[in-house]
Amino acid sequence: RDGMSANLDAAVARLNGARTLINEQYRIGPVRGVAPPELGMEVVKSGRRTDITYGQITAIEGAAKLHYDGVVRVIRDVITIDQRSPYEEVSAGGDSGAWWMESVSHRVVGLHFAGGNSPERALANNIHAVCEALDIKIVI
Repeated sequence: RDGMSANLDAAVARLNGARTLINEQYRIGPVRGVAPPELGMEVVKSGRRTDITYGQITAIEGAAKLHYDGVVRVIRDVITIDQRSPYEEVSAGGDSGAWWMESVSHRVVGLHFAGGNSPERALANNIHAVCEALDIKIVI
């Protein structure tokens, strides 16, 4: 199911047992829980397109207008993640669905859903809002 009815760009699937559940973020390690996002927090993600990227949270509790199949939607509970230094890539198309985690503790703070290049930036939904909207718990 998805979170669009709650103005979130998030989805969840039920595992059918065909694959083993592994708590391991590619080249980062296991998720160690959930944490609220904080301004200035250093974060990391393992994206399909950009591999391991780092950033810093520069805004929380935001909203973003995005086009989905020709329909403009306002996505709420948006966390903005900017590059830590010039020329550092934060995200690219294909990274959607990656978990942004606090860099040291590896606790999840957000679910990546968009980004941009001018300025280099990533957008994520606050993981607490995602869990509430989809009625899920992150179990480690």
